[in-house]
Amino acid sequence: MMMMTVTKPTGIFFVSLYTISETRWLLVFWLHTSACDRAAAVGLLRELLEMMGVGRIRTEGEEIETGNEEKQVGIEDLIPSGKAIKSLWVRGVDLLGYSLNSFRLPIIDADSARHSQVVRLRMNQDDTDRLVAGCESRGIKLCGALAAAGLIAARSTKPFPGHQREKYAVVTLTDCRSILEPALGSNHFGFYHSTILSTHDVTAGDDVWELANRCYTSFSNAKNNNKHFTDMNDLNFLICKAIDNPGLTPSSSMITAFISIFEDPVIDESNKLHQEFGLVDYVGCSSVHGIGPTIAIFDTIRDGCLDCTCVYPAPLHSREQIQELIESMKRILANGSRLVAVCRAIARFVFPSLNNVGSMNNFFTTPLLEASRFSWIFIALANAWVAAVNWSVKLNANRMVVGTLRGFDQFMNLVVDNTVHVNGNEKTDIGMVVIRGNSVVTVEALEPVGRMQ
Repeated sequence: MMMMTVTKPTGIFFVSLYTISETRWLLVFWLHTSACDRAAAVGLLRELLEMMGVGRIRTEGEEIETGNEEKQVGIEDLIPSGKAIKSLWVRGVDLLGYSLNSFRLPIIDADSARHSQVVRLRMNQDDTDRLVAGCESRGIKLCGALAAAGLIAARSTKPFPGHQREKYAVVTLTDCRSILEPALGSNHFGFYHSTILSTHDVTAGDDVWELANRCYTSFSNAKNNNKHFTDMNDLNFLICKAIDNPGLTPSSSMITAFISIFEDPVIDESNKLHQEFGLVDYVGCSSVHGIGPTIAIFDTIRDGCLDCTCVYPAPLHSREQIQELIESMKRILANGSRLVAVCRAIARFVFPSLNNVGSMNNFFTTPLLEASRFSWIFIALANAWVAAVNWSVKLNANRMVVGTLRGFDQFMNLVVDNTVHVNGNEKTDIGMVVIRGNSVVTVEALEPVGRMQ
């Protein structure tokens, strides 16, 4: 059982209980981040649920680590030898680069007292599965897709020409416990995350997967070069300077980046006893109304569904402003993952030999130009369309166009439909390709003929 002693002067652990109604309450645990980062907080939450009899059973050998006196040291003292070395010249260049301003959402109110507010981003299991599959097929992590969607959504709010580029900063947090010397357990209390700051030029028309790959590759390369260790002192120095001199940040907002994201999501499964106990929902996050990003994403995959707690500083930004951003992010992620699903369905239809997962992933990750892939798909589809002269396809009214592919002098409008009927037989989750010159199909029934229309 976990035991935690907090002396009075420390002030790192507080509990608040709020009454929502006569039958509903909100219980909030406030923990100082220096004593409990996200990894430790996840372990603490699971331990509390287990203590109440509604959580999962810990596996053999797993325990919550509080550590003893000699173990309670800072992350700086546990960095492997030689991993934090940086020359004076490189340090100066990096400090200059980090000091450059990047774009963010317009500030609404920089004068009033600030607090943190939360907006949720949730996706159903089907969209989550497609999103995760899209990341895996490209060899990237979910953090890259979330960051890319956030950057595109933010850029789309600006009334500038779509091709105009803006620079946005992304902070990615990585849990260093397993790579420290000595290595620490996943639930060891303390703050053992490090950050990697990167900037990206974004246009309103950027493809989410191309940008996701760029975001994750930048982070991965930086991590492979130990920048999560070598840049630690530099970033701490800049943060301390910004705290002491808020005027160094735009409108004294103390905003240091547009978005922060974790390298890996929390994987969680709810327990059927939660409802019996009366537990309706639970989230974990940290405050951002001191110094921090415009929006911080705390991503969890709970019961197979993406559930992000998005925290932002109010009233620097309004709820309407952030809600619009989150809805745009969700739409970008869903459409991008559905487009991948459509292309996979097309490839399976045209190339039956690709029906196993390994072949399908290889097909979509071979080092060919995207245009080349789409051209081959277009040619194969044209042949299949000509051959299928006896097909009668009815699209339901809820069809949705999610993308356009160019091929020769035609356009291919990708239409996603939950249910379609082919020759009277109902098919589910089929991506239909409709070719009608350069316009979107508006008819309900399509009867292909032996030539391209």
